[in-house]
Amino acid sequence: MHVFCTSLSRRDSSVSRLPLRLCWARAGEPLYYADYLQLDKVLTAQAPKSKEAGAEAHDEHLFIVIHQVYELWFKQILHEIDSVRRIFSTAPIEERNIGIAVERLHRIREIQTVLLQQVTVLETMRQV
Repeated sequence: MHVFCTSLSRRDSSVSRLPLRLCWARAGEPLYYADYLQLDKVLTAQAPKSKEAGAEAHDEHLFIVIHQVYELWFKQILHEIDSVRRIFSTAPIEERNIGIAVERLHRIREIQTVLLQQVTVLETMRQV
C-alpha cells in the first residue's frame, strides 16, 4: 500500500469539514477532519445528570468537559512514557533516540503545564 499526502477538499460548509492536509495509507479515500477525530463521538460524550434529576446545573457541562480533557491528556502522557520506556529498553541506545526521548519528556512537561492551567477554568465554576 502506498502512503501519500494530499490536500482534502471541503465536504460541506460546516467547520468540522474544513480541508485537512494529512498523510494516510488508504488509496483514494478522502479523510475529513471530523471523521478523522471522530468528533461525532467526542462532542456527544457529555451527558450531564443534573437535568435528569430535575435540577439542571449549568456548570456540570464544564465539569464533564474539563475532566474528559484531563483524561485525554493523561492518556497522551502514558503514550509518551511508553515510547520513552521502549527507547531506553534497547541496548545500546542510539544517540538520536536519546534526543527523541528528551523531546517526548519535554512534551510531558508541557502537558502538565496545561493540566495545571485548566484548574483556573474549574475555579470559575459557581460554588453551591
